[in-house]
Amino acid sequence: IDDYANILGQIHSIPELVNAPMGGPTICCSWDLYTLLTNGYLGAFRAFLKYLTIQHYPQNNCFAQPPAFDIGYFTNHANVVGLSTYNLQGVRYAQQEGLNVSMSEFNSVACGGYPGVSNTFAALLWTIDYALQLASLGYTSAYIHTREPGVTYNLFDPPAANLDQNMPGWTTGAPYHSLLFVTDALHSEGKGMAVVDLQAPSPENAANSVAAYAIYPTGDSSSGIARMPPTRFVIINYAANGPLNFQFNQNNTGVTPAIGGLMSIGKVNVKQLTADALPTNANITWAGQVVDGGGNLQGTPTNITVTGCGSSKGCTIEVPGPGAVVVYLDGPDSSIAGAPNTTGDPNASQTSTEEVSSLMAANEPDNIAHPPSDVSELESMKLLAQEVRNLRILDIVDELQGELEVPDTPRIGGGYADIYHGKWTSPQGDTIEVAIKVFKKPIQRYRSSDDSALASRVEKVSSFTQLIMIVV
Repeated sequence: IDDYANILGQIHSIPELVNAPMGGPTICCSWDLYTLLTNGYLGAFRAFLKYLTIQHYPQNNCFAQPPAFDIGYFTNHANVVGLSTYNLQGVRYAQQEGLNVSMSEFNSVACGGYPGVSNTFAALLWTIDYALQLASLGYTSAYIHTREPGVTYNLFDPPAANLDQNMPGWTTGAPYHSLLFVTDALHSEGKGMAVVDLQAPSPENAANSVAAYAIYPTGDSSSGIARMPPTRFVIINYAANGPLNFQFNQNNTGVTPAIGGLMSIGKVNVKQLTADALPTNANITWAGQVVDGGGNLQGTPTNITVTGCGSSKGCTIEVPGPGAVVVYLDGPDSSIAGAPNTTGDPNASQTSTEEVSSLMAANEPDNIAHPPSDVSELESMKLLAQEVRNLRILDIVDELQGELEVPDTPRIGGGYADIYHGKWTSPQGDTIEVAIKVFKKPIQRYRSSDDSALASRVEKVSSFTQLIMIVV
């Protein structure tokens, strides 16, 4: 803490950098972020911090010894989930304190990578998976590391003594393609995207070989629009035994055609990321194009159109093995374009998709079973939401279509709302587990709450005895 204070003072002594926002503490390895934050760091430097930063690699090549993990480690989605829990308690604490959290440095193997691992298609797929997993936990950014020429995990390398990108001899590394893929998957018009790990099942003969994510636009937080449907899905297939036929339906995506305007889907567009094998760093294609040495896409882009995705049974998305796809529900040729994206009052919810989707990624069942006695109503809702696998938020103030099954006893009781774990059967017959928040009759002390979101929420239901919030 003293070292950081000293350096911060030196930086802020420069006239052009007085009170410049900073990132920190940029710890790694065995440091414990939560301990550092709660023992003086956050109190001393919060006013100057724009980002809370940490660094993490799954293994290292720093001591002239081969890394412990080979390609097999990097092609197992469970390992990605486990790796992302590094310093999760501190990350959660920082987020609760309103700070953005950034993974300021990562790659496959610290200290320059390792041949046969870091420069492979396997590491490329792993990078995509890890970046999206961090996003699902609420990280606002993640930076992949690249270094001087000749380092194994580099995104690109110049030829010897030639730094002109337009001259021949430049090479593009396999990890570069992960940036193309993730940028395309998370592209937004400046409002941000929220990511949810769908915990998709893998084939019995290839455990943890499949990763799937739903990607939601966060909307305009100032207007409270937070129930927009997913606009893209990412599916990763680590198995090298041929294509995976991914059933694009409610069970695998958490989305039914009847929810959030998705009933209008007739077709979706798909971009494929392919290679011949996991150990290769050659013949990698992205939407039918290849990347030349200068990082430029060559060839004609190829998108695949899949129809019938709006039916009750869904459709089949073919994912190359090995490979990955982005499924676009919001492309110009997808029939969801222009479809309604909310159910009920679009301003009814004040809880952002990003906020809740990041909470969904935490696996903390003890908090569900034994909520602390001083937990707030909103925190109670978040805790219950953590065990609901497929997340959507619908505030219903009009007549609810379908059948809602509400148990007699709430899972969590609150001062002005109770939360139940029930089931909702849609008019189409689909049954979904839901969390149901039932507001009690509003009373004056909640109307005058300092929490503007809570006050707004109560005000919206002042003429109702009850409001049901469904988290699907």
